[in-house]
Amino acid sequence: MVTSCCTCDKARSVGGTSKVRGWSTRTVLAAVALWALGVDAAYGQTLVVTAGPVSCVSHTKSKNIYATIQSAVSAAGAGTTVLVCPGSYPEMVTITTPLTLRGVVDTVNNAGAAVISLPNGGTGTAANYGPGTTFGSAYAPALAQIVVSGAAVTIENIAVDGSNVYAGCASAPSVIGVVLTAGASATLNAVSLRNQNLSDGNAGYCASGATSPAPVGLGVLADETSVSLSVENSNIRNFDFLGVYSLASGAISVSNSVVTGVIPANGAVGLGMAVSGSAGTQLSGNRIDSCVGYGIAVFDATQPIVISGNTILSGGNGQSSSTLGLNYGIYASGNSDAVTISRNTIANAAVGVLFSGGGVAGTPATIEGNAITGELGGVVLLSAVQSASVLNNVINDAQVGIYGAAGNALSDNRFRSVSTLTQ
Repeated sequence: MVTSCCTCDKARSVGGTSKVRGWSTRTVLAAVALWALGVDAAYGQTLVVTAGPVSCVSHTKSKNIYATIQSAVSAAGAGTTVLVCPGSYPEMVTITTPLTLRGVVDTVNNAGAAVISLPNGGTGTAANYGPGTTFGSAYAPALAQIVVSGAAVTIENIAVDGSNVYAGCASAPSVIGVVLTAGASATLNAVSLRNQNLSDGNAGYCASGATSPAPVGLGVLADETSVSLSVENSNIRNFDFLGVYSLASGAISVSNSVVTGVIPANGAVGLGMAVSGSAGTQLSGNRIDSCVGYGIAVFDATQPIVISGNTILSGGNGQSSSTLGLNYGIYASGNSDAVTISRNTIANAAVGVLFSGGGVAGTPATIEGNAITGELGGVVLLSAVQSASVLNNVINDAQVGIYGAAGNALSDNRFRSVSTLTQ
């Protein structure tokens, strides 16, 4: 029977140790210390991973300290918090238990980066993901640095670095920072996914497709067997193919994050985000830079989704879209009428917003309040798009402001240095 604290003595001393409401002062102080260090004492167990001889977390029992992240997550039960001390962890990690993986900021030693890297620069390491439906035979099997399978997982304040020693495409694998598969859900908060790219040894990257199957680099991939993905306050950079690629069956959220591709000398290949349109999907408040092809692509959005408040900039370090720049700022294809695109800033793309349409009855697209600079077109609505609302946008420096105006509702758009306003 659990005794309510209301029935405990307000204060008493046993063996020289003061107790308050049934808790010893020692216990209270220890709980406070654990709380201050980010240790979840109330729910689940806490395990600590350290790359050095001494744990960065005080009051940790030696049996709960591990030398590798994989050994800790393999030992973890549901609800466990795995704290990772600053340091380098050359390993590939598979998580199949609901848990939180959290990097620790070690203020005592002025260190705060827990970094998962590829063992041996990726050489001699067996690929652990692909090919499959999403990651098809056109791409080389991947070294997936973190695989989440069959569990809901939170990853916080962890860096995943895909730097590798490959300098040619013929025998190189693909590299993916985080993969969700087989019923997995994940929240990535304050995560750094970086350097998931494969050099072709000639100032370019293998994702350009000259080699088949092509080795490619992705920041995060949620395949069609996964459930949901949330990325927030994170940095995804120096990938050569895709920053975020999600076909999860549930909602996808990417917010307040920076997504930056690589710009090789012989042609850019990085794409920002590509997602399927599940109900509740929201891409908001992100900065997407140095990508080509598109900044954000949405496929078959048969349920209402929102793309808002993003800044999407041309690749090629300011070069025009015809050289190394951005083809499409936002691209909605297939049955993607159920999309709201609002308050985005899109600069120096060939086309700011491109809708290929698909005609989802009763859910027309809304394109509202965007600031678009497009060399060829500000907003392009192909013939399948009908009843879309295009309003209150500012379109700059384009050959055609809005293409495909017939059958759609246009109002209060402003045009600056645009050759043909609507067509």
